[in-house]
Amino acid sequence: MLTFGPSVVSSLFVLATASLAKADADHFILTRLSSIAFARLDPIVSPGKVSGHVHNILGGSCFSQNLNTPEEQQACDCSSAIIGDDRSNYWSPALYYQDKNGTFSPILSGNRIYYFTKSEDVKPFPPGLRMISGLAGTRNASDTHSFGVKISCNHGLQTQYLPNGTSHPEGCGAISLGIYFPSCGLANGTLDSEDHFSHMAWPLSHQGGGLPPYEDVNGALCPESHPIKYPTIFMEANYYPSSEQPWHSGNPVILSTGDQSGLGYHADFVNGWNQQVLTDTIAQCGLGKGPGDQLTECAPLAKSRNETATWYCRYQNQIPNEDVGYFRPLDNLPGCNKVWPTDGPDVKPACEEENPPAFVYPDVEFVNLLDREHIPMAFTLAQNISNVRYEFVPSLGETGASYFLPWGIDATNKASLKSSTVEELLAAANATEDESCE
Repeated sequence: MLTFGPSVVSSLFVLATASLAKADADHFILTRLSSIAFARLDPIVSPGKVSGHVHNILGGSCFSQNLNTPEEQQACDCSSAIIGDDRSNYWSPALYYQDKNGTFSPILSGNRIYYFTKSEDVKPFPPGLRMISGLAGTRNASDTHSFGVKISCNHGLQTQYLPNGTSHPEGCGAISLGIYFPSCGLANGTLDSEDHFSHMAWPLSHQGGGLPPYEDVNGALCPESHPIKYPTIFMEANYYPSSEQPWHSGNPVILSTGDQSGLGYHADFVNGWNQQVLTDTIAQCGLGKGPGDQLTECAPLAKSRNETATWYCRYQNQIPNEDVGYFRPLDNLPGCNKVWPTDGPDVKPACEEENPPAFVYPDVEFVNLLDREHIPMAFTLAQNISNVRYEFVPSLGETGASYFLPWGIDATNKASLKSSTVEELLAAANATEDESCE
């Protein structure tokens, strides 16, 4: 089996993106986005509730199970995006490693967000606009919702499918889960729709020869039905299996929904940009002037570019009181998410969670230095939180680069954070168990 070390994978990634960086100056890239949370939260689909599956959540620190107003979004303490004026949230189903013994563990990731401005008529997103790209409960490669899904192994050929031991017997040192969002909106500026997709549409591109334009996930034109052109967002989560997660001949990777195919990949977006900054960025750094990943070359973005602030920004709210796999592998995926095999039905088998966990404040954070992770956790095993770094060793991540800390101990927004005690976490867990016995 061929394996790839982090330096080799990084080199492959640089080569894969070099051609994009040298292409038309029509985009900017938010690099090194940290995950602000890794939890069953989805304020669009499951407002006020524990969501169906674990999400990798990026952006504004005030994300929660409840959808923020535009004013609340702007009032976030900080953002895990490298541009502090972007307090948007972006989230997608997490990728887990599925061991041959049947257990599951999270795979660590690095994240990038591309903003394309391929037209001189691009408008800023209105405050509060939200949308979902992709499908969660059904699998249909030709469905318009799924057009934006772009998955690859080692930054190679992009498809709609997760790699596995049959398609990629040599293994994958990096699995990139990418997705485009539709970028054409209704003339009245509608912020949402019942399915969180229909108020948006895919852009178009000309194909010449007198033929009509065709749907192009990164096109420059808009259909008459949705005439307002917004920036095209391409969200990319690059997952790097650790040395404790060896490739094997089965299905080594699986979405947190239980989907082994990848066709159920999707992502959500809520706009939280400083409206003036996004407007100025499009005007000054739009088509023909896009800085790529050199954000200091774009004055509106340079003002709030701060990698240190990103590193010390922490999630502000509650999370479900459950283990998502950072301490040790899980016997089951969080929630009611049985393995949904690639050769299974096109519609995900129904499964209703009877007693979801309570919402609690974190008490511990998982830290990984290589992938810049600071994940809030509800960790009931740590009786002495102050000693958690030395008493417990995470089951994943490179040795010495991963560890636990008391929640928010080094956060720049520490003053606004709340923590649960172990006693409070145990009481919440016991209350949930009591409900299940009634």
